[in-house]
Amino acid sequence: MDEKWLVCEVLKGMFSDEVVVRYSSPGNEGYSFFVPKDKVRFRDSRGEVIVRVVEQGGAPYAVIPTEDQAIIPVREEDLVSQ
Repeated sequence: MDEKWLVCEVLKGMFSDEVVVRYSSPGNEGYSFFVPKDKVRFRDSRGEVIVRVVEQGGAPYAVIPTEDQAIIPVREEDLVSQ
């Protein structure tokens, strides 16, 4: 599994050590997750969250760093190398 940064929207979380990340998948389904603050970064006015990338059927999926390790479909162009 490769680690990459997923471009997403990053919002303030409920607690000081977490943030909310929001992402719209290729099917335009919206996802929101609470993730640890140290798993995100800001670059060029955009937010990015570190994810592990897996492929299934030739399509990329991201394993989000949540407590339950959520897996969502993503667009290849939204994944940024380290």
